Amino acid sequence: MCKNNPDHGPAAISGERTTHYVLILGPSYGSLGFEAREEIRTGIRERLEAGGIRFLEYPWIWDEEDRCLLLAGQYEKMEDAFWWIKALESMGFEICIRTSLPGEDPGMEMRMPEISS
Repeated sequence: MCKNNPDHGPAAISGERTTHYVLILGPSYGSLGFEAREEIRTGIRERLEAGGIRFLEYPWIWDEEDRCLLLAGQYEKMEDAFWWIKALESMGFEICIRTSLPGEDPGMEMRMPEISS
């Protein structure tokens, strides 16, 4: 589940640099087997490629809710990610921003807020 504002996380309070991870949210893997999970990943890759986007590497992550996540970028400042996030959303992807990845130290997480351009 995503929270509302990463600016109030522990790193922001202590003055440490924060990395904002831009993640494409896929469906839940639930109790799916490898082949079904691979179909989900393939569908996301194909949707990106249909929009003219191809990554050199596809870092797939499972979150605490067993959802498929694709790491699509990482930024020190959220403002730097604005147009990339908008492009991904325009392709119909649901985006989540986290300040830590599953398995790392706990960090804030948020769904992308509506930003007027």
